[in-house]
Amino acid sequence: MRIGITSGEITLEDNDVYGPAVNVAARLQAAASAGDVFFSEATRHSIHLAEIQADDPGLMELKGVPQPIRVYRAKA
Repeated sequence: MRIGITSGEITLEDNDVYGPAVNVAARLQAAASAGDVFFSEATRHSIHLAEIQADDPGLMELKGVPQPIRVYRAKA
């Protein structure tokens, strides 16, 4: 299992979800290896840092995203 998480605005239309946050989450999930949970800097700002430890693999260029984003990998 691989998980990608980001925070941002979405659009819900006809039981489907659209928007830049959906694209980023999908790209993070695709970039993760089996067993990884990747999350964006936007999500990092909204979580309790003492509860979720993470590595900082740095900036990632993601397909369909205009500029590199900082990505974090949750530690088990």
